[in-house]
Amino acid sequence: MDGVIAMNSSVMVDFLEITGPIYLEDRSLEINTDNFIREVQQIVEITDKGEKPKAVIGEIMSKILDKVLN
Repeated sequence: MDGVIAMNSSVMVDFLEITGPIYLEDRSLEINTDNFIREVQQIVEITDKGEKPKAVIGEIMSKILDKVLN
Protein backbone atom coordinates (compact mmCIF):
# COMPACT_ATOMS: atom_id res chain seq x y z
CA MET A 1 0.00 0.00 0.00
CA ASP A 2 1.36 3.42 -0.96
CA GLY A 3 -0.97 5.56 1.11
CA VAL A 4 -4.35 5.98 2.70
CA ILE A 5 -6.94 8.70 2.22
CA ALA A 6 -9.70 9.17 4.78
CA MET A 7 -12.87 11.05 3.95
CA ASN A 8 -16.41 11.36 5.16
CA SER A 9 -19.65 11.19 3.21
CA SER A 10 -19.84 14.93 2.56
CA VAL A 11 -16.47 14.81 0.79
CA MET A 12 -17.71 11.96 -1.40
CA VAL A 13 -20.79 14.01 -2.30
CA ASP A 14 -18.47 16.94 -3.13
CA PHE A 15 -16.49 14.65 -5.47
CA LEU A 16 -19.72 13.56 -7.15
CA GLU A 17 -20.70 17.20 -7.66
CA ILE A 18 -17.45 17.66 -9.58
CA THR A 19 -17.38 14.37 -11.52
CA GLY A 20 -21.08 13.82 -12.04
CA PRO A 21 -22.84 10.51 -11.40
CA ILE A 22 -21.04 7.19 -11.57
CA TYR A 23 -22.41 3.82 -12.52
CA LEU A 24 -21.55 0.64 -10.63
CA GLU A 25 -22.00 -2.06 -13.27
CA ASP A 26 -21.77 -5.00 -10.85
CA ARG A 27 -24.60 -3.51 -8.79
CA SER A 28 -26.62 -2.06 -11.70
CA LEU A 29 -26.72 1.17 -9.74
CA GLU A 30 -26.10 4.83 -10.52
CA ILE A 31 -24.67 6.84 -7.64
CA ASN A 32 -25.15 10.60 -7.65
CA THR A 33 -25.24 13.50 -5.19
CA ASP A 34 -28.92 12.93 -4.44
CA ASN A 35 -28.75 9.22 -3.62
CA PHE A 36 -25.16 8.66 -2.41
CA ILE A 37 -25.86 8.56 1.34
CA ARG A 38 -29.09 6.57 1.02
CA GLU A 39 -27.68 3.96 -1.38
CA VAL A 40 -24.39 3.50 0.46
CA GLN A 41 -26.21 3.16 3.77
CA GLN A 42 -28.52 0.53 2.23
CA ILE A 43 -25.58 -1.42 0.82
CA VAL A 44 -23.43 -1.22 3.98
CA GLU A 45 -26.19 -2.01 6.48
CA ILE A 46 -28.38 -4.43 4.54
CA THR A 47 -27.20 -5.66 1.13
CA ASP A 48 -23.56 -6.44 1.94
CA LYS A 49 -23.82 -6.74 5.73
CA GLY A 50 -21.41 -9.36 7.02
CA GLU A 51 -19.69 -9.67 3.66
CA LYS A 52 -17.25 -6.75 3.20
CA PRO A 53 -19.97 -4.13 3.72
CA LYS A 54 -17.73 -1.14 3.09
CA ALA A 55 -16.31 -2.47 -0.17
CA VAL A 56 -18.81 -0.26 -1.98
CA ILE A 57 -16.86 2.81 -0.85
CA GLY A 58 -13.78 1.47 -2.63
CA GLU A 59 -15.85 0.73 -5.73
CA ILE A 60 -17.20 4.28 -5.79
CA MET A 61 -13.83 5.88 -5.13
CA SER A 62 -12.23 3.81 -7.89
CA LYS A 63 -14.82 5.10 -10.37
CA ILE A 64 -14.36 8.69 -9.20
CA LEU A 65 -10.58 8.44 -9.56
CA ASP A 66 -10.98 6.95 -13.05
CA LYS A 67 -13.06 9.98 -14.05
CA VAL A 68 -10.64 12.46 -12.52
CA LEU A 69 -7.43 10.90 -13.81
CA ASN A 70 -8.56 9.90 -17.31
